[in-house]
Amino acid sequence: TAQFRVVTHHLSPDEQQLYDECATYYADPEVAQSRAGDLARLRFFANLITAFKTNTAVTRAIEHLECGRQVLVTLQGTGASASAQRRELQAQRPDLAHAGALAVATIRSAMRDGLPEHRLLAMAERLFGRLPADPIDVLRQRLGAWGVVELSGKGSPSAVLTQANVSKFQRGEARVAILSAAAGQGLSLHANRTDSAQRAHLLLELPWSAEAFIQ
Repeated sequence: TAQFRVVTHHLSPDEQQLYDECATYYADPEVAQSRAGDLARLRFFANLITAFKTNTAVTRAIEHLECGRQVLVTLQGTGASASAQRRELQAQRPDLAHAGALAVATIRSAMRDGLPEHRLLAMAERLFGRLPADPIDVLRQRLGAWGVVELSGKGSPSAVLTQANVSKFQRGEARVAILSAAAGQGLSLHANRTDSAQRAHLLLELPWSAEAFIQ
């Protein structure tokens, strides 16, 4: 029988301060009136909140793993586009090459909107090194001992690799699977004859539609 539980992540004082500083940056008239507009702000804060929640998700995942369960973690995306953006940014600004996905998205938006260079550098100095690590990186690093596979969209070039990773998870060779929203559509990762371990599904990011959530 499936059981559902809402787990609350309580922001630390450092996370609260960082969130407030990011909100102050995006509320600045020069940034607020940029071409990126509301969509960029929504995407940034959605990603920031997801990154904040990752450590709590890891703690829950470890609890399930230690009880012998297989763990699935769902995000809306698994970071392929962010990796491409990092490479593009590195070509333009080698000094910013080690920025995480959140910093990359913010810097690229500022560069695209033509914000003055001094504003770009000031924002970098204030935020770089303090933005949380990318959720995928954290999940892989902290849960790697149990074996982690990543399942991306079926229609992507990595579809063959995705199927291989599904098989690895279903055989119990990897006990943690990270799913993108696209990969979760129509995919069955239920217990089977080969691996009868109970599944625990952590929704690190909720989908926008109720239909996708039910899926």
